[in-house]
Amino acid sequence: MDYRKALEADDPARALQAMTAAFNFERDILEKCRDRRLSRVVTVLDSGQVRPANGQPSDLVCRL
Repeated sequence: MDYRKALEADDPARALQAMTAAFNFERDILEKCRDRRLSRVVTVLDSGQVRPANGQPSDLVCRL
C-alpha cells in the first residue's frame, strides 16, 4: 500500500481508512480460504508489515 497518496489526499483519514479496510478484507478472505483448505484460491503464506531502517512513518510496507 502506498500511504503517501493517502496522506496527500484531501481527506487523509478517510483515504487511510479505505485503504486499511480493503487490505484487512483481502487478508481475512485469504486466511479463511487457507483455513478451509480451498485448493482453487491463491493461498496467503503470511501477512505483516515492514518498516525500512531509518524510514519515515509513510515508508511502512504492509504485505500479504
